[in-house]
Amino acid sequence: EIGMSAPAHVEAGMGDFYVADQYRDRIIRCGAFGKRTAVYNIPREDAGNGEIRDFRVCEARELLYVLTSNGVIRCLGVREKEWKVDAKKLWSVKSDIVWAEAGSGSGHGGFAADEQGTLYVTDGKGEIIKRFGLDGKPVEDLKLKLSGKFKPGPDERGFNFLRVAHGDVFLKRA
Repeated sequence: EIGMSAPAHVEAGMGDFYVADQYRDRIIRCGAFGKRTAVYNIPREDAGNGEIRDFRVCEARELLYVLTSNGVIRCLGVREKEWKVDAKKLWSVKSDIVWAEAGSGSGHGGFAADEQGTLYVTDGKGEIIKRFGLDGKPVEDLKLKLSGKFKPGPDERGFNFLRVAHGDVFLKRA
């Protein structure tokens, strides 16, 4: 009923689900019973690159954070005035996130957005999570105190998953 099959990625909002349709450069918002409530067109920044790889949602601020294939995370405003919405780029930041192609194992690095719209980004190997405010400017980094088995070695894959909820940071190693 939402007009696509095999979504590339699904994110849960506060009551709706968001589905990446990377072949059409859009994110679809679905309400109860899978009904499509909005379609956000995600423009590419250049013709040869920039397709949607992953995304996060901050419903409270009406923001999408879209990771593209060239490693750029774009903050997009999606105020809904009608059913179909062209997402407006507010700012972007280059990340060190490495996206793994299908079948090649996990990439490294991760990103998340909290309830206030702050963006969190890790490269997966470092001990710092960079944070960016609503204006795209860096705010104080979070320094991780990892040791022993929790700290990736030089030849190990690092973190490939990052989430933030209610002030807690969740990391997962590849």
